[in-house]
Amino acid sequence: MCSTGVRCAFKDVTGDNQLDNQLANDIYDIIESADDWTEVDLSEVQGLANDGEFVIGATKNPGGSGHVVLAVPGEEVTSGSWKGKVPMVMDTGAGKRNKKKAVSYSWTGTDKDNVIWRKYNKSDNNTYSGGTMKDAIISSTSTSTLKPKSLPNNSSVVIPKISIRTL
Repeated sequence: MCSTGVRCAFKDVTGDNQLDNQLANDIYDIIESADDWTEVDLSEVQGLANDGEFVIGATKNPGGSGHVVLAVPGEEVTSGSWKGKVPMVMDTGAGKRNKKKAVSYSWTGTDKDNVIWRKYNKSDNNTYSGGTMKDAIISSTSTSTLKPKSLPNNSSVVIPKISIRTL
């Protein structure tokens, strides 16, 4: 189920449980109306994902199951059906199971106007203000330099194990 992949990634990255046990239509309702989710335009999605922001795309199906995806780092690609550049997403929906694929494989061009995009903004989920962070795997499509965000004075971050690989 698409919601399972998005829920698990959300809780793992943010530690927030607001999406626990929610299906796609429920996730749509939460991210559409909750204060800690901000609407973003399709043209912003890839840049936000590349900056480490948590961005969900969602559609609602009142007569059945909706659909949700998670924007992932990568390069936008041109989609003929969407008539323009589209972001890369993780899609764990029925028959999909893609860690990284253009969003145009998740919805048709006629569905694109029904997709809402929301960025999680409850806290800066990319910054750890001290303490120990769990093991991390960082994937990149290039050999770019890692640049940590600023930490508050007198704080530190300990990462017991870190694996970096280029894709």
